[in-house]
Amino acid sequence: MREKFLPRYGNEIRLVSAVRLLAGSKKFKNLISEDIYFLDSATEAIAFFIENLNSDPKTVVGVPLYTCSSVLEAIRTTNKPIKLLDIVLDETGYHIDLEQIRNVEVMVFIHYFGVYFNDIAIIRDMYPNLIIVEDCSHVLFKNHVKSTFTAASVFSFNLHKPISCGAGGCLVVKNDTKKSNIIKSYFKLPVISFKADIKRFMMIMIKNYAHTQIFQNIIKNYLEKRRKLRASTSPHHNIQPHKLSFLSRCLLGNQYHAQVDCSSKSNYLRIDKRFRLKVNKAEAEKLLYFPVFLPNKDTRDAINNSLNELSIDSFILWENFLHNASYYSDKINSCPDTKTYSDRILYLPEALITNSDNSARFNKVIELLNKIK
Repeated sequence: MREKFLPRYGNEIRLVSAVRLLAGSKKFKNLISEDIYFLDSATEAIAFFIENLNSDPKTVVGVPLYTCSSVLEAIRTTNKPIKLLDIVLDETGYHIDLEQIRNVEVMVFIHYFGVYFNDIAIIRDMYPNLIIVEDCSHVLFKNHVKSTFTAASVFSFNLHKPISCGAGGCLVVKNDTKKSNIIKSYFKLPVISFKADIKRFMMIMIKNYAHTQIFQNIIKNYLEKRRKLRASTSPHHNIQPHKLSFLSRCLLGNQYHAQVDCSSKSNYLRIDKRFRLKVNKAEAEKLLYFPVFLPNKDTRDAINNSLNELSIDSFILWENFLHNASYYSDKINSCPDTKTYSDRILYLPEALITNSDNSARFNKVIELLNKIK
């Protein structure tokens, strides 16, 4: 008998958060700060910040090739040249050849998986005039680290993020010299119409409950069609920053103050050190994604197929990133390490790690990995 399907994501927005909207509106007010600017998405936050630097139109923005296409979209919207950065991302962490940044004036530094990577201080020492924007989309907003080495941090409140609201993001500005222009521009930003807000809210709730046993085949077929479409189409569209909408503010207020999930993510540490991030227990509890690092692409694909046979929806994050990046730069071939190391990464569903009901299947995954020589 085939085991129950284990989707990569689950229900992320609490029903009470969606129902008690007025309560959420009041809670949201507690998040307001002079350093924080709430926008309709993290993508808009990145575009908004770079646009308001008042820098030369030829200012080069560096960003790792291994990233979501929305980050590249944000930079492209500002009409700044993009330099793709080659990185090594493996079980030991995040490594970058700093010589690549020599001609970069603005850098988007990505904190992958929910872990803060500490190379920023080294980068700033080598390039003191470099403007660094931290992409903290995978990092819990409550765990925000106030770095003195960076100009700004960007957080996401979309689905599949640490605080999941289906939409929204924020910009945390740390450099006082940048604030005056940002404040003026922020208050001029529009808000989406209430009609559009309601329509999006309904779509968010549908997506939130879509990853269930009942809809598994529909969702898998839908996602497969979307992946094929993305692999053959241009991701281009212009980004117009907006202030965070009313309903998104309400959801964020409720979701931010929701009861803390007590499920243990440190079970991730049960995976052999050869195949997982070398993090401690405290760092493991902050993870958003649970990567497994395999010896090569063939092994990764074989393990992925084996997990799918166990009805475990393991997945490859940003699997079309090379295709998407080709629309923004012709320098993809200058990033060989990114291609090599990204081909090794497979992601496990969070529920496989944290839900005790799935412990038997998690044991099967561990046994499967331990057979790899």
